Amino acid sequence: MEDKYQSELLGAIHETAAGLHKIGAIDDDEMMEYDRDCLAQASVPVFAAERPAPMEGPAIRPPPNAGELAEAAPS
Repeated sequence: MEDKYQSELLGAIHETAAGLHKIGAIDDDEMMEYDRDCLAQASVPVFAAERPAPMEGPAIRPPPNAGELAEAAPS
């Protein structure tokens, strides 16, 4: 898969960071920051630790709209 960069400059920065990561000069967390900052959003991987936890508990109903309020009001 070819990486899609936000710009040519950010592509060069990311490739440099990838080289530093490969030799161990920067850690995984810092490389993920470069991924977020340089790669186009569609190509940034989403890691399980970054996903929001599923919501628990009862579903929250959205507030009623004006039509529902008028129907519920006593005549």
